[in-house]
Amino acid sequence: MRPIGRWRKVGLAIAVIVVAAVAVAGMLRERSEPLSEPSAGPSRGADYPQTSARFARTSAGDGRLPRITARGHDLLAGKRRFEVWGFNYGIGDRYLILDYFSRPTKRRQARVFEDMREARALGANTLRIYLEIGTFMRNPREPRLRALRAYRDVVAEARRLGIYLDVTGDLVWRKAPWWYDALGEQRRWKVQARFWRAVAGVSSRSRAVLMYELTSEPNVTDSDSWYDGELGGLTFVQNIVRRLDGRDPQRLARAWTRKMRNAVRSRDRRHLISIGFMPFCGGPFAHEGLLDLLDLLVVHSHPQEETQEESIESIRDFSDHGTPVVLGETSPMFTKSWPEFLTELPDYVDGYLYYYDGRRPSEIDATSTPGLFLRASLKQFLALRESLVGSPSQRRAAESSTEAEPSPSPLAPQEAQRRPDCPPA
Repeated sequence: MRPIGRWRKVGLAIAVIVVAAVAVAGMLRERSEPLSEPSAGPSRGADYPQTSARFARTSAGDGRLPRITARGHDLLAGKRRFEVWGFNYGIGDRYLILDYFSRPTKRRQARVFEDMREARALGANTLRIYLEIGTFMRNPREPRLRALRAYRDVVAEARRLGIYLDVTGDLVWRKAPWWYDALGEQRRWKVQARFWRAVAGVSSRSRAVLMYELTSEPNVTDSDSWYDGELGGLTFVQNIVRRLDGRDPQRLARAWTRKMRNAVRSRDRRHLISIGFMPFCGGPFAHEGLLDLLDLLVVHSHPQEETQEESIESIRDFSDHGTPVVLGETSPMFTKSWPEFLTELPDYVDGYLYYYDGRRPSEIDATSTPGLFLRASLKQFLALRESLVGSPSQRRAAESSTEAEPSPSPLAPQEAQRRPDCPPA
């Protein structure tokens, strides 16, 4: 077993990369309660081609979304193969979904629903949304009902629009409540389980839920803090323990995952369960050690130019276990060959999520370097859609007929850290 200290360093390295990816732009907005028809009006997505018939079949906005299941390597919408294509909803300082859940007003709900409609018009069939412990739990025992109602309304709107949700929870991206950080390890786990019981209980009957991500990029290590990689006021890596005390890290990771899974399953026995994984093998939260507890794997990979082939091999390793794999976070921050990276993956993954903050490319201010980068990379991701999803023959036809968007210049720091990706299979 490798020294645990190395994994803490790895966690920090990945956190820096992810936070940098998130800081690459600066963005978001605001709406709450009751469920009502959004006002009619011109869609901002009118600038883009309408969703193809193939996409419509797996994401029809008729309130009758087929339930997503996993069978072998594939995701299925009813009896048809389903491929995730969409966005992480928020980037930089534009996380309206966090603001809405924290204080759900009608204005904030209206803007969230508008963004969801725009994402659907851009062709997305999936949005990843974020749920924070401090927003959804009033105290160690009681959930916050107004946040649960706001979540219920987002789920209902997603079903009405025909878009699935990747519900990523147990997050402490912003400052944690004082009472939460005062808790010991096992009491924190109990709060996290109560969080998942409350959330899953709200959405258990909705077909708009694609999956529950138990958390994003968790870690097990000796640490002076529950959180690693804090930049810009956001923390993207959460430690599930602070003291190993001679315990096996892999056993701790499995015990935590089992407890969270059981919490979800006590309220929802239908929807898929996953974790947002860092893109390498080994360590306490190695995906190989959790396959029996999860329904699919979500991997985060921001490839670097000099190690891009290793990143592809890493994702291939994720796909070698007979379980669906979704590329849940990615960006061209450290490479000019991002399109080549993405188009190497369709045989290994069941979908892709980029970043979107509610603005179409033409609305993003390109006078700054981050804005220029985000606009170019979002246009590129949209242009690649038909090359990434569909049958192999459809992808080949799209690749030969679609003019690729020019690659944005990478925003890599001068001394980008090398990712310890999996070795070639």
